Amino acid sequence: SPLATAGKKAVKNCRAHPSLEQVSYCMKCNVLLCKQCLGDGDHHSHQDAVRTIPGAISELKKSLKTKLTSTISGGDGILQDAVKKSGAALTGLRDETETVSAEIKDFAKRIRDAVDKREKELLDQLDALRSVYLLPLEKQHIELLSAVGAGERVQHLFDNLGEDSNFLKIAPWLEATAAEVVEATEIDMQPYQPGTLSFSPAEEGNLSKAVKQTGVVADVTMVTTNHSTMTCPSDVEVEEELVVVLECHNSAGAAVNPSDSQLPEIKVSVSSEETQPTLCPVQRTSKTGTITATYQPTKTGTIRISSLLGGHHFMGSPATVTVVDPMGFDPQRCHGDMRLSNGNKTVTYTNQDNAWMSVCGKKRWRRGKHDVQVRVDNVGQGYHIMVYMCNAATPTLDTYDNGKAAQFGWYGYNTSPGTWNGDNLGQPWQNGDVIQLSLDCDAHTLTGRHVRTGTTQTLANVTGELYLYISLREPNQQVTIF
Repeated sequence: SPLATAGKKAVKNCRAHPSLEQVSYCMKCNVLLCKQCLGDGDHHSHQDAVRTIPGAISELKKSLKTKLTSTISGGDGILQDAVKKSGAALTGLRDETETVSAEIKDFAKRIRDAVDKREKELLDQLDALRSVYLLPLEKQHIELLSAVGAGERVQHLFDNLGEDSNFLKIAPWLEATAAEVVEATEIDMQPYQPGTLSFSPAEEGNLSKAVKQTGVVADVTMVTTNHSTMTCPSDVEVEEELVVVLECHNSAGAAVNPSDSQLPEIKVSVSSEETQPTLCPVQRTSKTGTITATYQPTKTGTIRISSLLGGHHFMGSPATVTVVDPMGFDPQRCHGDMRLSNGNKTVTYTNQDNAWMSVCGKKRWRRGKHDVQVRVDNVGQGYHIMVYMCNAATPTLDTYDNGKAAQFGWYGYNTSPGTWNGDNLGQPWQNGDVIQLSLDCDAHTLTGRHVRTGTTQTLANVTGELYLYISLREPNQQVTIF
């Protein structure tokens, strides 16, 4: 740089004006200057940025030192921050390496222990077979050898004893021994059949099966999260039971009995951005070969399902599930001249014949408390609109007025006052009218409130499986539920 070489004789004079010495430095342009450069050159307007050479060197040193100090050791130092992150990453990886190494060694030890145990069991089985087959045969073989020796001795005596008293003395013994020899020859000896006893790894089964038969913990049979899966729906309605299905397999792909008490601990939890993890009840069923966990969400949003096998995630875990609002009309139970929109929450009458058309709510209720609001967006010209809670056992789409025992609610038509199951509520429908329905399945009551007039009435003995039911009659009539 110019400052680095300013003290050297070879560059002490100004390059633009060789007869003049360099006496100052422009901090803006980073060049050395002579008096003429400063007085009438391009740097005449840079007076505030001109320093003496020693002053420039001092200022630049101070600035550089400040930058280096801030970078290396300052609170926001880039290098210091990088060193911290690198150290944390290095520590984490070292810890994980040691943990995984310990897990591998422990896993291998349990495999060796299991194989050694199985080897001992198989050898014990062979010893048992030896006592059944081999030992009796060895005894029989010894008896036959003894009979052969006895027969040879009898034959020798017959050949060498004369016909005198000595022969008569041993005749009983000779006769008894000869009988034993004859009896020995009557033993039914079957010829040896190769393969009477054998050991086949294929018959014994693969290693995981052999280990599993020992009763060692199931993860020694290579039950791992790489082969164990979690499945759950991508969305569920509020208050609907969410079912999580888990399947455990070993590395050979074979399913592991979920009722095995030695199976590693299984934990299923549900959490969200607003709530801490909540453990779900886990049920193991040996008959179906599956493990299930259940959860019932209470409000809309996104929840996170985590399933752990021995502290490690199943394949497919964690998973996100969207909890959706069940409120809406059912497209499968809607007359063809009723058009649904707004996420199936708005229904519009499109027929021109002034005939009753109906649509059913998608959600059915059997227990608990439930609130529904119905807004009349357009009353049309005739005001024929019916807002009901219906008993699923009785009405169909074609029976919009199927008796007070099956349908409970508000209806109005023409210019007549609206009614609540026959009771006069004083006024016909108007655009923007809202009916609030509060259903208590446990108390068997339905309360309806006409928001505009403030009129409220409650019906008793409201029973059965209930759902919302809307009937319209005039063109362009429109109703929205929320």
